[in-house]
Order: sequence, then structure tokens, then C-alpha cells
Amino acid sequence: MKVLVTLNYQREIPPFMLTELHYAAKEFDRVVYITRELENDNSFLIQEKNVSVQEIKKTDRLISLLKLPFLFLRKEIRHEVMQAVRHRSVPPKYVYHLGKELYCTQNLYHAAEPIVKSLIEQKEDIVVQATWFDVSAYAASRIKEKYPQMKAVSFAHAFEINPKVSDFVGYSSDEYKLRLLEEIYFIANGMMGIYKEALPPWISYNSDKMHIRYLGSVRYFVPAAKKKDNKEIVLCTCSSVVALKRLDIIINTLSLWNSNNSVHWIHLGGGPLMEQLRQLAEEKLGKKQNVTYEFTGKLENIEVHKFYRDHYIDLFLNVSESEGLPVSIMEAMSYGIPTMATDVGATREVVQKKEMLLPKDITPEKLIRRIGWFHALPQSEQLAYRNECRAVWEKQFDAAKIATKYYKELGRAK
Repeated sequence: MKVLVTLNYQREIPPFMLTELHYAAKEFDRVVYITRELENDNSFLIQEKNVSVQEIKKTDRLISLLKLPFLFLRKEIRHEVMQAVRHRSVPPKYVYHLGKELYCTQNLYHAAEPIVKSLIEQKEDIVVQATWFDVSAYAASRIKEKYPQMKAVSFAHAFEINPKVSDFVGYSSDEYKLRLLEEIYFIANGMMGIYKEALPPWISYNSDKMHIRYLGSVRYFVPAAKKKDNKEIVLCTCSSVVALKRLDIIINTLSLWNSNNSVHWIHLGGGPLMEQLRQLAEEKLGKKQNVTYEFTGKLENIEVHKFYRDHYIDLFLNVSESEGLPVSIMEAMSYGIPTMATDVGATREVVQKKEMLLPKDITPEKLIRRIGWFHALPQSEQLAYRNECRAVWEKQFDAAKIATKYYKELGRAK
């Protein structure tokens, strides 16, 4: 029997993992998803009967806390601390970071190791997969060290491997993980390059272990909406309402709209800055006659897809300050929605037309000109953009094709 043990340490099962679990269940006889306690329990979205979700128990967390002082004595941790002292300053927050990493890793390890041990005793084929190159990858590495006969792999995304987002890239058990994990799958070529450049010189790695594996996105529906008014441009953004997404730039941009044609902006998603965003929109856009807007609040992923199916959107915008490879862009493009986005992270790997890439320091004045340029294009050229972005998604970012191939290969005997 082939068994996949997947490790994650988030408050909910992220949307991309719901997709991954769906396709993993088709290639593995059993899939075990081990996670911290789910504060936003969306495990009911998993329909596959051979997938089980195991949350870390409070008693396990207490045991991990009691073991924490001894975890600082692990060989790889002592080596890393020595290198940190030698090559960089060690601020107090590094000690906090290390303690948190060890505690969270121990929680995952304590929950997963007995399962792996039992499966090995039953002579099952086992793969342990970390969902991020963080504590889940460290836990997978520790299990691999104890049971070298099993296979251990990890995804690597953005926040955990990008020094612009994380202060301790290279000082998060990286050498240990790079040595023990058999394969590391970066979600974009650009992110792999950023990580390699960020590694301190004392860490060596085997490039043959590093691969690009786009996560892609699923398209649940066939696009059905038709354009109703050629004089109106409909813009859409989709993200959490947090500072990193810089949605205030959209509002300040639309405050400059002075065309006789109207513009309608929809934002899909909610977040901690939602009320501030509403207030700013009312202040800047409330009295403009040719600008309208709406905020949907937080939506389930399936509701986002229904929206794309039922509404004709001329242009999808993403002005984030930082990104990995945005799933929101892939989802929009799968419905044939042209996308204009800041050239950050690995965004250019999905937004492949240079004229649709925006500088990271985009200003409202520059953005309004770019939107106006696109709106002025003949309908035939706008349609060509729609067809092309859908074709890019179908060729490179269709999660069904990508995940099916990946799990077939992952499930092969070691």
C-alpha cells in the first residue's frame, strides 16, 4: 500500500492543499494530513474517503514545550547557532525565531513519527511531504533521518525562502533540510533563484535536488459571461485586505479617472484592513460620477470561481509589494481575464506579456495611464489578450495536469 503523509502547520488547510490532496488521493492508497489545531476548520471540504486529517493534540503541544530546552542541544541546531554567531549578528529575535521553529517542528514530529513508524513496521511504501520549506520541512527531515528507507520531499513557496520577507533565510535549519530531503519543489523558477542567492556561503547544496513545480490552479467552470457595455471597463482585484496588497493604490488610481466612460471596480476578499479600505474608498471615490466599486468581503474559493464564470471582467489587477507566484492571477487567467500586475517575486512567470507588468513602485498616475491604454485597445486586441492568457494557463498552470503527473511520479517505488 502506498501512503502519503503530509505535514503542515497553519490555522486552516490552504486552498492549494485542498487541490493537492484531491489529486494525491487518486495516486496513493491512503493520505494522512497532519496539522496544528485548525482554528478555521475547513477539513469538511475534503471529500476523498482515503484522506484523513489529524490535528495535533493539546497534550502533544505540552510535551513539545517541556522538551524545548533539550531541542536546542540538537547537533544541527548547535552547528547553525555557531555559524550564525560567526557570520552575522544574533539579535534576540533570532533566539525567539529558533525557539518557535523548534517547538512547532516538535509538534509535527511528535504527531507524525508514530504513524510513520507503524507504517514502516507494516512494510508500507511511505512518502512524507512537507507543504512549506519551514517547520514542516524540518519535521520531515527529522523523520527521514530516523527512517532513511522512506522518501521525504518538500514544497518551497515564497515567505519562507525570500529574505525580503523572512529575516532568517539560511538560518532556519536550512543546511539540515537541504541535506536530508530528497527533492525540493519550488513553486517558481524565480523563487528558487532568490533562495539560492540568499543562502549564506557556509551552506552547500545539491542543485539536482531542486526542481520547479508550479502549483497551478483549478478552473471549476467554463466561462459564460459576455461583455454588455463597451463604454464601461470592469476591473477586479482578489486578495486578503492587508497592507502588503496595497489596495489603497487602486483607490488612489481610480480617484484620477476622468474619462467619459465609466469604470467599475470589484474587490473579492476580506481582511483586517477592510474597514479602513471602505473609508478610503468612500472618501476618494464616493462623489465621483463615473466610478463605482463594490467589496464582496471574504469568499470561499468556489464563490470566486462562480464570480469569474458569471461576470465579464475586462482587467484583473495585482499591485502587491511582494509575491511568490500568485494563485489569484492563475485563477483569473484560467477564465480568460487579462492581468496587469507588479513585477515582483515570480509574477512574470505567469504574466508573460511585458506590457502587462507594472514596476514595483507603481504610482496611481502611472497605473491610470496603463488602465486607460488597455481600455482604449480595439475589442479585437482585448479579445486576443483574453485568448492568450487562457492558453498560457492551459499549457503551464492547469493544476489538474500538473498535480496528476507529480503524484504519479511521487508514488513510484523509491
